[in-house]
Amino acid sequence: MKFDLKEGLSLGEYASRAYDETPFKRMKAGTPWCVFLDGEQTDSRVLMEFNGVEIILSFRGTRDLQDWMQDGKVEKTNVLLKSPDTKDLLVHKGFLEDALSLYSKIAHRLTDTTMPLLITGHSKGAAEATIIAYMLGRRAYNIKKVVTYASPRVGNSGFKASYQRILGSRTFRVAAAGDLVPLVPGIFCPPRDGYRHVGNEVFLRPDGRYYVNPSRPFEIISDEWRAAKYLEHEQWDFLAKVHSIDEDYIPLMQACAKRLITQ
Repeated sequence: MKFDLKEGLSLGEYASRAYDETPFKRMKAGTPWCVFLDGEQTDSRVLMEFNGVEIILSFRGTRDLQDWMQDGKVEKTNVLLKSPDTKDLLVHKGFLEDALSLYSKIAHRLTDTTMPLLITGHSKGAAEATIIAYMLGRRAYNIKKVVTYASPRVGNSGFKASYQRILGSRTFRVAAAGDLVPLVPGIFCPPRDGYRHVGNEVFLRPDGRYYVNPSRPFEIISDEWRAAKYLEHEQWDFLAKVHSIDEDYIPLMQACAKRLITQ
């Protein structure tokens, strides 16, 4: 399955909408239904919308101190808690708590549905989207595609292997050059074998180009080049800027789309 830039832009808008304080202001006219669900014990939130063809799930990212505290829970835990067949499938404890605080509400909304699901999210919301997609995928829901933005690593190598079998070919992680969040938690983060990414990476550069699953040396050079450009102009807040869905990810995808049109 190939990355669809037009679809990536559309889901990027959904990832942005999950942050809205007035959540329905950007809902398209004629949308059959749209709801926002909030976590039971955490500050997590998901936008669920049916556009007449598909159901979109968009998870909100980090926005306050409570979210940062969840981000800091880097110890790993069983992704399905007490399920014995998943004891070696370990994920970030904070991200799992956020996902579980929403899961029952999401599953209730999806009862008996066979509609295709598009799952997205930005930053911490991308990690939650990954875990929820995995849980729904194990239950054979009709997941059309998972597209996330600025996702941190979510689980260990056991989780990655299991996820890849179920959803790997349908998952695209969009990462912008210079954004540090996709680099954490580290692959050597204890205990055991650290954290790994899942799916296919879509790497965005500010020159209007994107690359699917590029080599790590190419990414490092691109990251350093972009950081140097910002520092050259004394833009010390560039770390926040290059992580922003509205200020960076969507404009970079728009630049890629424009470049393809003019070629």
